[in-house]
Amino acid sequence: LPISDKAKAKVEDSNNRLASVVLTLMFSTWMNIAHNSTMTRDDFQGIDLFQKCIEALKTPSGEWVDDKQVLIDASRFYACCSEKQILSTKDDFEIIFPLVVECISNCPEDCFHSGLFELVKDGHSLLEKSFIQSSGIVGAVAAAWESGGVDESAKGAFYQLLKELL
Repeated sequence: LPISDKAKAKVEDSNNRLASVVLTLMFSTWMNIAHNSTMTRDDFQGIDLFQKCIEALKTPSGEWVDDKQVLIDASRFYACCSEKQILSTKDDFEIIFPLVVECISNCPEDCFHSGLFELVKDGHSLLEKSFIQSSGIVGAVAAAWESGGVDESAKGAFYQLLKELL
């Protein structure tokens, strides 16, 4: 029997919700490991963790998953890894910066509270100016600073971050 469009949409919605739960659990687990263990960057070598996590956040068509909380959870994980020097090379930051741009563009207030600004500053110190300019980070930070959707303390932090990026 052919499946109706309505039934297909219902199954797809259910699958998307399940995928979001799994991704949230995955990033919570990795964050706990990174934050609470004595693991170092060397312990993560050879598994392409950052790249695999980014790939898990994208649909087969290459779009970011449509769940802001999952994207914020992922960005918190990356911020923790940066703080612990697990994420610490130019290549690492180049892998994760598209997610950072996506998060700042779509969830600026959450980014302010999730430690993403320090991650951007850490990456900024390693990345080439041409990468920073082409990554979209400056535009995302500027748009967040100009938006009416963030409180005054977040606006001030976005302004400071923008000054550092320029």
